[in-house]
Amino acid sequence: MRVHNNFLYLICFFIAYVSLLNIFNVLMFSLTGNTFFVKVMPATKDVFFFTVVLVIISFIVMHRKKVTINIVQKLVLVYICVVFFSILISDASSSFILFNIRRISEFLVMILFFSLMELSYKQYVFLVNFSFLLGGFVCVFGFLTLLLPISFWDEFLDVPSYLNAGSYLKMSVASIYNTSSYTSDLIFLTGEKFPRMISTYVESTTLGSFFTFFFVYALFSRLVKYRRLYLLLFFTGGLLVFSKAFIFSVFIVGIYYLLKKPSVSVAIAIVIILFLISAGISIYIGKIHGGLAHFIGFYTGFDLLINNPLGFGLGEAGNRGQFSTGTVNGGNGGESGIGNILAQIGVFGLLVPIIFLKLLSFFNKVYYQTYSAEYVAIFVVTVVWFIILCLSASSLGLTGNYIFFIFIGILLNSKMKANLAGGKHT
Repeated sequence: MRVHNNFLYLICFFIAYVSLLNIFNVLMFSLTGNTFFVKVMPATKDVFFFTVVLVIISFIVMHRKKVTINIVQKLVLVYICVVFFSILISDASSSFILFNIRRISEFLVMILFFSLMELSYKQYVFLVNFSFLLGGFVCVFGFLTLLLPISFWDEFLDVPSYLNAGSYLKMSVASIYNTSSYTSDLIFLTGEKFPRMISTYVESTTLGSFFTFFFVYALFSRLVKYRRLYLLLFFTGGLLVFSKAFIFSVFIVGIYYLLKKPSVSVAIAIVIILFLISAGISIYIGKIHGGLAHFIGFYTGFDLLINNPLGFGLGEAGNRGQFSTGTVNGGNGGESGIGNILAQIGVFGLLVPIIFLKLLSFFNKVYYQTYSAEYVAIFVVTVVWFIILCLSASSLGLTGNYIFFIFIGILLNSKMKANLAGGKHT
């Protein structure tokens, strides 16, 4: 469906809204003390997205718009139907079901929705550069806040009270120094914990994923203005976030940068190697808290299928499952995005790696039809995100990863290849 400029601006508004929502909520909570900005406002991004989805679907149905879907889109529809059917057989409470159904399906709903949107060449270039401008603002803001004393977060914005009010674990935080906003990775050099960039996200893990997209896409794209400046900006920002996912992605990107082209076989090899490493850690070291738990969760997510082929049930397992335990140490698929999915819906969760394999095949095929650098960029972006999905449960969150889903979806539209090939202004 050809996109009107007004809808393009709506996409841009959504991108800005999600990226700036956390800092807005923290600021408003510090000014008013109203928990509305802790418990309700964070969900408005999801409400906003699904409202737009319903409006567009209603428009398509009412005006009998012809929509042609490819094999990837069909598989996504099947997966979404499976997830919603799982509600009927789950023993979890409604709050756990609602939280997890959003976590394990929203990313594919977003990819499917944006794959229905056909942007012209000019519109796509505008979207790319608007997104990078916003990402650049988030990064520069992060640099500036790193120069400020901890009292900016603890006292002026009162982030500890915000975190305490929103914690489902009823935790009590006195300072962000005692949260993941400070890392122990450099304690052997500094003798104390070191601040991580949190910027407008007010949280480091999701910010790391956000910067990862921009760094990877800028490295291969030819449509990004001031590309070298952005590469330096996001590379430095990614390091200052101390995001292990970002650092790991740099090595993956390096492989494809040397290849200068997509390769599905290389992507498969990377995933297999990671799985074997995860299996070795799980078998010979066992469940352990910390960074290795992410590898363990990748393996245990598949391993549990032997005795629980249908999983434990929607909302019953995973990092925020009602009943399953041990996830913090990588047990039952914990700390892994794909592990969380398999733990809840079992073998049906294998549709996810199949979908991403089909996505890679699609982008690979279109690249050799168009030789557009944008399809190399989105291919590597998709590989990186799937690796993050394997090793981090935070990959299922909307806030840090929505930018991946928007661009993967848009370039999945079959008509985009004609619009991008040779830079046609269609």
